[in-house]
Amino acid sequence: MQPATVQNRVIQLLGLFLIGLLIYFGRDIIIPLGFSFVIAISLLPVYRLFKRFRLPDVLAIVLSILCGVIVIGAIVFILSLEFGSMLENKDALKANIDKHIEEIGLWIQDKTGMNLKAQQAFFKKQMDGAGNNAGGLLASTATTIGSYLVWFGLVPIYVFLILYYKNLLVRFIFLASKTEQHDLVEESIRDGESTIKNYLLGLLIEMLILAVLVTIVLTLFGIKYAILIGAIFAVLNMIPYLGALIANILAILITLSTSADIGDPGGHPVRRQ
Repeated sequence: MQPATVQNRVIQLLGLFLIGLLIYFGRDIIIPLGFSFVIAISLLPVYRLFKRFRLPDVLAIVLSILCGVIVIGAIVFILSLEFGSMLENKDALKANIDKHIEEIGLWIQDKTGMNLKAQQAFFKKQMDGAGNNAGGLLASTATTIGSYLVWFGLVPIYVFLILYYKNLLVRFIFLASKTEQHDLVEESIRDGESTIKNYLLGLLIEMLILAVLVTIVLTLFGIKYAILIGAIFAVLNMIPYLGALIANILAILITLSTSADIGDPGGHPVRRQ
């Protein structure tokens, strides 16, 4: 390998290392900014629709962002209605959970010989140990919630600025490239915009299909709050691998808490032989 090639590789590795450091230490700004770019590109068709009515740029951008907020708010509202409906029966939920815990305890006693009092003492000891770290956990939770609130506050501002100064950003990209590469740069920008929009559209269609199928299947099995579980599956499916696992765990917990018997997820009494 030539010395010049080695030097180029070292410079490239150093550049990658510096970029990694920049992303790590600037993640509180870079991650919302990247997320805002994706949202801004997805709102471009709505923005262009408002521009056809010859609305000012600021008004068209604000209306586009409001449309996105309304869609997200509608989804959150529907989920909150389902959660509220489930929590209205909190006494029945508590009774079902206590019954399932007792049944699991009896199963453990049958398999291991550990009686219910020993199990309760074991879990009490574990809870006491977790309670000693409650202060640090609460502080960490408060910090995380605060950072998310700031994050969600920055995203609409970033989206507005990106849409408002989009022509300036595109002009900067052209000025930073050579004149003979302008056609390639323009094609790359159009391909990137099209790819992101198609990806988001495909993801939305996938979420809708998954929510409908899960809701229909759970309804056929007589499981309560099928719409809520289907929506949870659709949203968490956006997270690769872990999302499906978390959705299954939540679905199991919701089903068990709303059913009177482990053997009947629909909540109807089961005849034992």
